[in-house]
Order: sequence, then C-alpha cells, then structure tokens
Amino acid sequence: MSFPFLYSIRKSYGWHFTLGIGVILFSALSIFFLFFIQRSTIILEEGLVHQGQSLVDALSAEIGFNADAAFVDVAVRGHLGEKDVVFLGIYDREGRPLVFKSNIPNAEGDLSSAFFEQIFQESKGPIRRQVEIDGKAYYEFFAPIEAHGEGRDHARESEIEKAVGFSRVGMSLDRITRERREILIWYLAMALGVLALGAFFAFHLTKKVSQGILDLLEGVRWIERGDYEHKIPVRSEAELNRAIRAFNRMLETLKEGHERELAVSRLKSEFLSITAHQLRTPLSALKWVLYMVLEGDTGPLKKAQKELLEKGYKSNERMIALVNDLLDVVRIEEGRFDYKFTEGSAATLIEDIVRETKIIADQRGVQLLFHKSSHRLPMIALDESKFRLALSNIIVNAVRYTNAKGRVDVELTLHDDEILVLVKDTGIGMSKAQVDRLFTKFFRAENAIRMQPTGSGLGLFIAKNIIEKHGGKIWIESEEGKGTTVYFTIPVKR
Repeated sequence: MSFPFLYSIRKSYGWHFTLGIGVILFSALSIFFLFFIQRSTIILEEGLVHQGQSLVDALSAEIGFNADAAFVDVAVRGHLGEKDVVFLGIYDREGRPLVFKSNIPNAEGDLSSAFFEQIFQESKGPIRRQVEIDGKAYYEFFAPIEAHGEGRDHARESEIEKAVGFSRVGMSLDRITRERREILIWYLAMALGVLALGAFFAFHLTKKVSQGILDLLEGVRWIERGDYEHKIPVRSEAELNRAIRAFNRMLETLKEGHERELAVSRLKSEFLSITAHQLRTPLSALKWVLYMVLEGDTGPLKKAQKELLEKGYKSNERMIALVNDLLDVVRIEEGRFDYKFTEGSAATLIEDIVRETKIIADQRGVQLLFHKSSHRLPMIALDESKFRLALSNIIVNAVRYTNAKGRVDVELTLHDDEILVLVKDTGIGMSKAQVDRLFTKFFRAENAIRMQPTGSGLGLFIAKNIIEKHGGKIWIESEEGKGTTVYFTIPVKR
C-alpha cells in the first residue's frame, strides 16, 4: 500500500520527517504504556480490596458455623499466611479480642464502641478502612460473625463459642506502594527519554533551520554591500530551502536590475561629465567677457545697459555653480572626489563661513548668528576646501529658505569624542516625507521650488558625502511652516 501524501512530506523534509514520526510514535507508545501501568496498579488495588473482603467474609462464616477454639486458631493461623495478610483477629460484640495474630508489632489497637455498632449495622458487606501503623499504611476489613451451628452441646461450649462478634483482617499496602513507586520511576524514565529525544530532534531541526536563516541573513548583507554574485547554498529539499531558492531567484533578478541601473548610471554620469565639461569652458569665457564689459574695459555703459549685463553676469555665475556641482557629483559617484586631510580647527573654519554668508543673510534681511562652544575644541583631521563646501551649502540653504526677519543659528558643541554642528532656521520647513528624500540627487521640496525656482538640488547630496567621508553623520529635523534643523557630527579622532 502506498501513501503519496506521506511520501511527498518524507521527500520534502528528509530525515526530519522520519525522526518526527518516530518521536510521535514513541510518545504515543509511552502514554499508552503509562496508562497500562496505571490501570494495572488500580486493578491490583481493587484485587487487594476484593481479597480482603472475601477473606474477612470467609473467616466470619467459618467461625459462625464452627466456633471451636482449636478450629478458630487453625483458621486464623492459616489465613495469616496468605499474601498481603499481616494480622487477623476475632472479637466479641463489645470489641474485646478473643483471638489476635499479627506479623507486625502494634497492630492490635483500640476499637470504639461506635465503630462496633457500625459493623453490625452494615448490611452491604464488609467494612473497609485505611489505617497507619508505625508510619505504614494498611487496609482493615471488618465483618460480623453470626452463629449458625445446630445440635451442638451448649453445656460444653467455651466462651468463644458462645460469642457473637466480628472478624478483623489487616492487609499490607506495601505491594501497592511498590507498584506506585515503579510507576513513578517508569514515568520519569519515559519522560526523560521523550525529553531527551525531543531535545535531540529540536537541536538538529533548529540547527538546520537556523543555518538556513543565517544563510538568508548573510545573503541580505551581500545585497546591502551591493554584491549580487553570491548565491545561498541549497542544502536539502526542506521548506526553508525552498525559500532560499526563491531568494536566489530574487537575487538573480536584482542582479540584472542592478546591472541595468549601473549601466544607466554610467551613461548618465558620462553625459553629465561631458555636458559639464563642454559647458564649463564657454561659461568661463562668457564670465570674463561680461566682467570686462562691466568694468568698462570696452567703454562706458549706460545705466540700463549695466543693469542688464549685471543680471546676465549673475545668471552666468549660477550656471557655473551648477556645472561645478554636476562635476562634483560625477567625481563623487566615480570615486574621484579626492580628499587631502590636514589638522585644522573646525570652530575657526565655521566662523569664517558664517562671516562670509552673513553678507547674503543681511541682503535678505535674515539674522545669522554663530554660537561658539563654551569648551575649547580640539583640532580635527579635515579637508578644508571640501569641509568648507559642505558647510557653506548647508548654511546658504538655511538662509535662502528663511523669510525676511527670520533667523538662522549655527551652534558648535563637543559631545564625547565628536563635534556636533547644528544649523537651525525659522524658515519654510518641509514635511516628513520630503525630509526622507532630502539627501538624494536633484531633489527639492515643493515649497522650496515655489520660494526659489532656481536651484540644482545637489547641495545637500554633496554635503552628506563630504561629511560621511570625514567620518561623521548628518540628519535633519523639520516641520513645515516652522523651520528646519540640520545636525552633523565630525569625530575628534580618526
């Protein structure tokens, strides 16, 4: 007989399926075996009770038909030798022992008169009770004795032959106790076995699963590093490894997409580089021609002519700045944005940039303030020209997008092993969704475009790359209509 469903599971999960089925079967058998032992113990206890009840009934009946002292003695001694019987006694109606034989000390005990009446009033059979003697448990069985002998010589009957009383039989529970102890030992042994096997199975299964998860995590790290060449090894047909194969297929797709993206990026960078270089020369030439004309080298200018040429000169300066930004972006992406680190003072450099930018701030009616650190700041390793470019982009942006009568604060503090620079403005701000895209190329917030139509959207992209090359971090907090705060850090030691 074949079981296709089980076979498919077996094929998918390999030896894990076999081991799992083994554990289930072993657990089921263990439970059944424990139930069997438990039930056997109950049957043994019921057998002991039945034996005691039958024995006390038989003893009472025998003595009721034949109360001869010798017979009674023989009967008591004979029954005392039976399994689990530890004491027997014959009592008169007042509870006085007439015959009592015991294999254990201190078994005779005292019986109350109320208990005697219960024995004689009980019509459903022998009475049973559990007692403790010297720390051990025993069952006691009681049954009344009724005289049934006829034609006996009553003149010659002894005191015991005249008595109508009851029989008492004591049964040891040692065997039941041993059985219970064995059940407990078996239960513990079986439980430990199941736990050990379950732990073994769990260890190997967890190891298998965790290895697959670790492989997936390593694959994610490869993707984070931009490495699309490494595939995760498929170790078996298990469910997790089907996920690994899906991950590998996704990796192939990402690799193809990444290669296309790299090709497009290279083409775009080449286009930008060629375009920027082709524009740079004529723009530089135009700049100097306009400068010479404005300076009067070609003759005096009328007021209207001069104003028109000044607008052209400023537009040409913006174009040159855009071209320079484009060239910087291309160099950054190609890894050709070289750095020359020297020891310098961040405080002095920032103060110079604030002083230079203050001219622009005053023209716009914006208050620009620099707050020096209360602590003496250590010298740091920096590329002065690149650092100046990054900080200038950040401060100029803050001034440019702050309305007249607004304020821009530049603060410098020392925190542990890094210098924290804060540029806070009361400008137009932006939404959270726009903040997350602020460091991408060519991105400008919608309200920024409305306020300043001209702009490349490259300044913060360049600033971020420069700060990170200095070992620092940069982030922004902003609220639309209330202002923006740019934070960045520079490590003291590199």
